[in-house]
Amino acid sequence: MPSSPTEPDFVVGDPHGCMATFEALLERLRFDPDRHHLWITGDLVNRGPASLEVVRWAMKNERSVTTVLGNHEIHLLARAHGLRGAKKLDTLEPLLDAPDREELLEWLHHRPLMVDTGRSAMVHAGIHPSWDRDVARAAAEEVAEQLRGPRARKLLRHFSERPRHEWHADDAVSALRAFVVLRRCRPDGVLVKSASPLPKRDTDGARPWYKLWRPFPDTTTYHGHWSDLGYHHTKGALGLDTACVWGGTLTGVRVKKGVAGEPIAEPLQDVFEPLPSRRG
Repeated sequence: MPSSPTEPDFVVGDPHGCMATFEALLERLRFDPDRHHLWITGDLVNRGPASLEVVRWAMKNERSVTTVLGNHEIHLLARAHGLRGAKKLDTLEPLLDAPDREELLEWLHHRPLMVDTGRSAMVHAGIHPSWDRDVARAAAEEVAEQLRGPRARKLLRHFSERPRHEWHADDAVSALRAFVVLRRCRPDGVLVKSASPLPKRDTDGARPWYKLWRPFPDTTTYHGHWSDLGYHHTKGALGLDTACVWGGTLTGVRVKKGVAGEPIAEPLQDVFEPLPSRRG
């Protein structure tokens, strides 16, 4: 993770390969890569029709764009390493078959899991409630270092093979799971699979991570991943996944002096059959 990430002018939720919608939202936000810095909450890829184009755009504009890894990037990397097969709703073949595939995958391997300027922070899914700021930063950097280096394949294999919501303190696989799939957990820290739609009551002892988490002081932490929440602003955390790929919208906010403005939502513009249900 960079020691001094750039403060965002805009933050946008999960594009999921919806390039036309993404471009339309950036136009509404008046994003200028020569003047502004954009944060994206991860899940650039999969389920929409243009994952390859979204990643190429982000890589081309990396001087003015910061994105964290989401669960769909991790799935893509695991597939590229031969550790997972295609899932029913995958739309990753154009990227996996692209002539610049290795360059794009290497770029993704070097994306962070968390960024934090001191007044704005971002992860894809959540921050484990047992972590304070220093622990979260250290966990993010440790796991990102593994993904950048020779241990990446081993980490991705263990992530793919171990039970989806297993949690062990001080464990790289568990830390990666918290950053990219966390929605709910029990007070003892064990991650719990979330039903879709979002349950009205916590009948299994689990709660949304942000209800158990102590927010970073004077900081807005942006996240995506949980499309059932929609736009969701609670103390210290702001969720921006508004189910674009399920026929919803792609949402962004302008940020001035660390304060997020009102959400700006762009309806789905990409031409494809939207997915039949809403799961992040």
